Amino acid sequence: MTCPPGQLLDLLARQQDPVLLDSSALHEDFGRYSVLACEPVEVITLRQPSGPGTPAVPGGVLADSAGHILAQDSDDAIWSALETAFARVRADRPAGCGAMPGWFGYVGYEVGRHVERLPGKAVRDTALEDLRLAFYDAVLVYDAVERRWSLVELAYD
Repeated sequence: MTCPPGQLLDLLARQQDPVLLDSSALHEDFGRYSVLACEPVEVITLRQPSGPGTPAVPGGVLADSAGHILAQDSDDAIWSALETAFARVRADRPAGCGAMPGWFGYVGYEVGRHVERLPGKAVRDTALEDLRLAFYDAVLVYDAVERRWSLVELAYD
């Protein structure tokens, strides 16, 4: 019997930064794959310089998991640093591969302030980063149609 994605996530919950992109679709053309990963090789966050209860403002600090500042305060520098991070790994998807290793995470609502200038009236109500992306070099892919798992990992030059 194949272990379902949610149950396998429970088993990996104690690992660093587990992530599950779950799909319950059984359609052959879309939504058939779920992706599970843990132990990212890098994490990038965008954090506002202010904390909860303060006005949301543009700017912020883009940093890696070691605490190195990749960009600060300038939207152009932030986008450029993200583009550089994304360009470091290029991989072709093998035939029949439902998903690939890569960047997983979230981009919060406040990142919109780095795209266009709108009056900021909202008060920050969370200590979460505005953006948090983790790079996983290996993922488990569950095919809901075939009911089987595959390990997909990057081979580095």
